[in-house]
Amino acid sequence: MAPALNYAQAYQAALAQAYPYVLHFAALRSIENDGRYKWTGANTIQIPVLSTTGRVDADRDTIRTATRNYNNSWEPKTLQNHRKWSTLVHPLDIDETNHVASIQNITKVLNEEQKFPEMDAYLISKVFADWAAAGGVADTTALTVDNVLAKACMNSVKVQLILLDLLLENDAAEAREIVRQYKPVYETLDDYLADLDSLMIDKDAVIMNPDGTALLQ
Repeated sequence: MAPALNYAQAYQAALAQAYPYVLHFAALRSIENDGRYKWTGANTIQIPVLSTTGRVDADRDTIRTATRNYNNSWEPKTLQNHRKWSTLVHPLDIDETNHVASIQNITKVLNEEQKFPEMDAYLISKVFADWAAAGGVADTTALTVDNVLAKACMNSVKVQLILLDLLLENDAAEAREIVRQYKPVYETLDDYLADLDSLMIDKDAVIMNPDGTALLQ
């Protein structure tokens, strides 16, 4: 049985969950192809696949007869993860908790603290599973003191290349938008230098010992 609600006489309407969880991978669910998918049933979507051929040699002496040289097919995808949630809220519970126990608040907390984390976890695990099924091999090398720096540098290069590719796709549309919206942190060089001076401290950050070792302050 669900625990009884706290029917305080002066019940504040502010929820304790001050820092809600958000979807970290929402961009992967809002892609251009969403509007191109065709639903064929309750749990199946059809992804369009267009292929074409037909480039041939030509001259200016004859006009060849045109024929269809493309094919439009559909790749079916069946939804595999079906989840649901339901609840019941008595009208008196809403009134006697100063609307804290409203369906709006309850649904908000469910989305932010249970549904969204679950959606993120499922998305990443499914993407990884599909990647592995397509032949991807994960690096499972255990990190040690000897290899952590090399691994970090290698992964950093990979991430930078991926980001660069994303910025330059579609005629660098994303990069152009970033440049358009850029706002300088400091209005003038003097503001920057003043802020930099404020971070300086009248103290040596490193002390060199006679034996050649260094001591961080």
